[in-house]
Amino acid sequence: PGNPDIKWETTEQINIGLDIGLFKDQLSINVEYFKKNTFDILWAVPVSLSRGYGLDGQAGASPVANVASLENTGYEGGIVFREERGDFGYSIGANVSLLANKITSFGSDQEYLEAGFFRNAIDKPMSSFYGWVVDKVYATQAEVNADNLAAQESGFDFYQRNVTSAGDIRFKDLNGDGRVDNLDRTYIGNPIPNGIYNLNVNANFKKWSLGMNFNGAWGAQVINRSVPVSMSGISNYSTTVLDRWQIPGDITNVPRAIQGDPADNNRISTRFVEDADFLRLQNVTLSYVFNPVKIAKEVRVFFTGQNLWFLSGYTGFDPELAMGGGSPGNNLFLGTDNTIIPYPRTFLIGLNANF
Repeated sequence: PGNPDIKWETTEQINIGLDIGLFKDQLSINVEYFKKNTFDILWAVPVSLSRGYGLDGQAGASPVANVASLENTGYEGGIVFREERGDFGYSIGANVSLLANKITSFGSDQEYLEAGFFRNAIDKPMSSFYGWVVDKVYATQAEVNADNLAAQESGFDFYQRNVTSAGDIRFKDLNGDGRVDNLDRTYIGNPIPNGIYNLNVNANFKKWSLGMNFNGAWGAQVINRSVPVSMSGISNYSTTVLDRWQIPGDITNVPRAIQGDPADNNRISTRFVEDADFLRLQNVTLSYVFNPVKIAKEVRVFFTGQNLWFLSGYTGFDPELAMGGGSPGNNLFLGTDNTIIPYPRTFLIGLNANF
């Protein structure tokens, strides 16, 4: 039977907007502020291992309850301009949404929930990445020895690991205690964009019409695991590994190739975090209307292309999809690209008839 204590989440939302029409509505402008609080989000409530409770057969796993809360605030704005000149007409419209997202409660005094390289914390965006910050790749063994000597002066045996060698990644000692460990992890990104935008352009001349739609986003990051660069075993790798460290003195941002990755160069760090900014030409449609009197009242022939052009500095396939990748159905563990199938580029030719 279902759990009678589980219920739908609830929301409270405030919207304050302003709509302006100028020049007989030839120019339309709208601005809106919103604040949305979501309560009773399903969340795994921590319980003591001594209780012996297990979810999916795992001892100590947590029961799910309506306890978490989330806040989204932001602004939305849009502008549209329309004009008709004889047989020619056009419209240009754009809208932008700015968003701030944060977790406000776990239903207890719990400040964060950590799973793998995700840390969901109070007053932080959901699905935040938590890991190490890359400084550089050690060019020589002398650099490694110097760090280890400094660590020993602070009372530690070594700076990172006793097997760290030239060609391994040097991670930053963020807390300044003289060595690198779990305490030097920090928030290194999240998949929630600061803003999203759309641009629509439409034009018509006599019986011809053209429409284009662009969309994009900025301010989000994703963990890109789609490009194989680990070099810790026998496998196919990206051409990126051709730039790896190979001999003392090499200056590069790609670590050495070594079986098993003893220095843990492949730990989640800023090495795998990439900006997910993008601009996409989502749709283009060109159509022509004619009137074959004896056949139909009106026939429209059209050509449509989807996903025709894409601009991004992301080295994976598609940062837009990667923002939502990770754990399907769980919005608290998103933003991981483990080789997500990208949007296809499609071309359509069609005919609509009105009899």
